[in-house]
Amino acid sequence: MTKLRSCLWREIQRAGYGSPRSIASIASAPQRDRWIEQPLPSSVRGRLADLQITGDSVLLLSRSLLYRRSLSDPSWTTYELKKPDGYTGKILLFQILWMLHSGEYFGLTGRIIVDIIGLFVILLSITGIFYTIFSHRLMAKKNKHGTKEATEKKRQLSRKLSIHFKWHKVIGLHLYYILLFVFITGWVLRPPLMIPFILTKARPNTFSTLYSDNPWFDRLRGIREDHKNGGWLLSTSEGFFKLRDFSAKPEKWELQPEVSPMGVNGFAQRPDGSWLIGSFAGLFEVYPGEKDPIRNYFTGEVIREVKMGPPISDYLVSGLLAGDTPSEDYVFLHYRGAVRRASDHKTGAQDLPFVHQPEALNEMPYSLWQAALELHAGRLYRPFLGKWGTDLFIFFLGLASVIVLITGQRNRRKKKKQAKHDR
Repeated sequence: MTKLRSCLWREIQRAGYGSPRSIASIASAPQRDRWIEQPLPSSVRGRLADLQITGDSVLLLSRSLLYRRSLSDPSWTTYELKKPDGYTGKILLFQILWMLHSGEYFGLTGRIIVDIIGLFVILLSITGIFYTIFSHRLMAKKNKHGTKEATEKKRQLSRKLSIHFKWHKVIGLHLYYILLFVFITGWVLRPPLMIPFILTKARPNTFSTLYSDNPWFDRLRGIREDHKNGGWLLSTSEGFFKLRDFSAKPEKWELQPEVSPMGVNGFAQRPDGSWLIGSFAGLFEVYPGEKDPIRNYFTGEVIREVKMGPPISDYLVSGLLAGDTPSEDYVFLHYRGAVRRASDHKTGAQDLPFVHQPEALNEMPYSLWQAALELHAGRLYRPFLGKWGTDLFIFFLGLASVIVLITGQRNRRKKKKQAKHDR
């Protein structure tokens, strides 16, 4: 059975994640330093988005539904949030392309098909490389007269060339359009081509895994209690919404700080009612009721509108422990670790000492799946090429892949027409 692991901490900083007392009350005193397994709601499917402990309640947020239980009662209550005003059923076109590229748009069948296509891409690449190598070697031997042994080697090369060309042609001919589709959908998921798809919405087809009668299907990202004004603040792929209670209609928040399409990673409220909201798009302070309510946390810049540009910033926020004041904050950046805002706003962020990563974690084997993902997304090249070099490398690699596929098909058609003409 799928289970949720609750971590019992001796001490937890206030960051909107609940109080140490409420978390410790899950276990009896002798178990205070142990992991306690808690059963998940039976209706949970797919990814979990957030976990909150507030008062005597545990809130669990999936990407589609909200669950609530008491600390003393393991039974969950499920909430399907109501449809907000202006709901159209549309989602980001970027999300649709992402699911099409991976095959998840069509469920397990689509994923398996894309996996098989990946194997054919490998075969297409291998046969193309060997065809090029054998072609050059055969051309080098073509005008040379030698012994029977040399003639036999040329015959073997010609046979190998024929085999690789045959399979290269068969794969390219029969899978051309689907390969082109996979190449292009992957190419546009990286900067700069991804930008227009992040700004465009479309409605998924009813047969796709993205379609649901639940208006919040795969849209929920985070939830925090509003300790000053009451109710809740909900982070979604459609922006931020205020929620009076779980049976009320979510209302669009008048303040909308920028959040990366990958979702919110830091989400906390200070005692004065202000909010800290961070993602790969940066970290923002939000002061409801003030003239200039949204400010860049690191630079102090007032944000009056979200400008069109790359969906990631120089400060890739991956986590946050918010204190009562900025001097007590711990902000975790993807490539730097723990930082805090510099006092003069000019240097942006200053590094902070934090708990050292245990050596045992450094020595753990690296997942082959994770390595393949990092290689596929290009992040593995960053230490050598830098941020912009990596983005440009992936862009031009995708462009080259599309061009090679198209020109290969066009050359085949030209040769076919030429052969008919010669007859």
